[in-house]
Amino acid sequence: RYLRIRKMRGGSYFTGLHAFAIGSDGITVYPRTKTPPTQAKYDIVNQRVQTGVKGLDEMLQGGFPKGSATLAAGGAGTGKTLLGLHFICKGVAEGEPGVIVTFQETPSQLCAVARGFGWDLEAMEEQGMCRLLYASPVELNLDELTTHVQKAVEETGAQRIMIDSIVDLETATPNKVRYKDYIYSLVNSFKSRGITSLLTNEIVELFGSPKLTSYGVSFIADNVIVLRYVEMDSAITRAIAVLKQRGSDHDKSLKEFRITSGGIEVLEKFEGTSGIMQGTPLPAGERLAQVFGKLR
Repeated sequence: RYLRIRKMRGGSYFTGLHAFAIGSDGITVYPRTKTPPTQAKYDIVNQRVQTGVKGLDEMLQGGFPKGSATLAAGGAGTGKTLLGLHFICKGVAEGEPGVIVTFQETPSQLCAVARGFGWDLEAMEEQGMCRLLYASPVELNLDELTTHVQKAVEETGAQRIMIDSIVDLETATPNKVRYKDYIYSLVNSFKSRGITSLLTNEIVELFGSPKLTSYGVSFIADNVIVLRYVEMDSAITRAIAVLKQRGSDHDKSLKEFRITSGGIEVLEKFEGTSGIMQGTPLPAGERLAQVFGKLR
């Protein structure tokens, strides 16, 4: 259900379609999420927020800049959700409340996954340090979701937020221009409050040269991390890279990582090989021979 205000004499009003629901307490309206006409001024703090993954924090020169937005993109099973759990649980350990917004895993499923790595999300919720929000991707309404997220942020005093994943937000938005506007507005609302956010996105292609996002929303993120599958010696391994960190230097190397009982463990960078981002590494000499062969 949607409503639209057509006229209000002597005053301005919020244009566009606004979702509303009818429940036992009557009508609840969820105003359309949009960017304010004028950006609110806020202080940018020169402070780092650790991810909880030691090797990755070193690649980021100490962690994400506080109040920034990060896009973690990768194929299915590469560890995007696990990276987000590291990020949220590290914040709780540092006394920073967090909010997790998930669409594909229910709170029970996510708690079970977290327990496997030694994190007790249920206990964190009971302590008021974490809030799990689940919305079915089948029944997802973006503006209603925004209302629930903002309420959770205010009630917990959240300083970190994880959204897993934005591909579900994209699917729930037939109008892709609206989708891009929504992501931009949502991310900027976090920044204005000094909240550090992590958004995951699933890349369809497991190998080759995939797109980070389907509709070009990666520019909204201040930091971009890519998690990849790589074929090495007839076996599949994982690689991690920091493609972008706005306003800060970062490690440009591609590093191998593995998932252990303790979570993500970043190893050494790949030596003597090239073509890793394409998923099929070759010794550097062979790759150069291929390139120069094509040039001839």
